[in-house]
Formats: sequence, structure tokens, C-alpha cells
Amino acid sequence: MVTYHNFRSAEANPPALVNPLCVKLSDRRWYVVVDFAEKDGYRRVMALDRIERMTMSGTKFTQPIDFDAEGFFADSYGVTVMPEKPTERVVLKVPSSSVPYLRALPFHRSQREIRHEGDSVYMEYRLKITDELAFALLRHAVRCEIVQPAELREKVTGLAKQILDTHNV
Repeated sequence: MVTYHNFRSAEANPPALVNPLCVKLSDRRWYVVVDFAEKDGYRRVMALDRIERMTMSGTKFTQPIDFDAEGFFADSYGVTVMPEKPTERVVLKVPSSSVPYLRALPFHRSQREIRHEGDSVYMEYRLKITDELAFALLRHAVRCEIVQPAELREKVTGLAKQILDTHNV
């Protein structure tokens, strides 16, 4: 049984029987992917530091044979998994000076260099467009330009405008 308290609610969720599938480290936090035993097909990612209480239920659990942790996160940046969203082609224009950094520490495992043009390299990714992805790209905004999709470019531009407004610039 797990009692989980997310940041969006004032109180913890009621205790739930969950079956752990895998753990993942993302942005210096550990997460666990769980199946809810009493809600068929309901899978969720929980931050370990948000679990308030955990007790053994004594119920036996067999991990699903078809669960693939890498596949579960394949089209996601970080831990935001949104199966209902389409996977999109993301293209970034990166100055040549930043390319060695991205080669050494790829932004995502789908990263491919698709074109060299002047002093820039175009990098392609296959990702779902999420807020977590937009925030991550905002961190790299001075080193890359979002070429496509327009939705992601607009989302990151909107975040940058919010920063300017917050600082009265």
C-alpha cells in the first residue's frame, strides 16, 4: 500500500495497492512506475520523495511480461509519459560550438544529426510535446533554436515571455 502526495493537492491521496514496475532517475530525482492493482490498466509515475507511507501488502505480484521500461519512456523527455499524445519530429538548430556537448551528452536517445549548414548543425528527435520537454529546452535556449514543430517553439517562446514579464523586462 502506498500513500502518495503530489504537489497539486493539499492532502495525500488515499492509500492504494500498487505493483512496482521499474525505477528511473530523472533530473536528480528518483521515480517509480507503478500499476494500480485495483484499477486495471492504470499506470502512473510517482516521485519517490512524494511517497508518504509504504507498507507491504502480502499480495503476490508478477511483473507483466510485456512491460518494457525503455519502451515506456522511449518518446518522452524525462518522466512525463502521455500515451494519448502523438510522437512528433523535433528539429533543433545548434551552433557548431555546442555540437560536441550534445554528442557527448545527447539530449534524448533519439538524437540524430540530419544536416550541417554553415556554422550550424540540425539535430532531429522523436518526442512527445510536453511541458517537461519545453522547460528542458528553455534551459538550452541560448544554445539552440527550435525549428519545428511550431507548437513546441511557441510553448518555449511563451515561457521566455513569462520570464521577462516576471522580471519586469
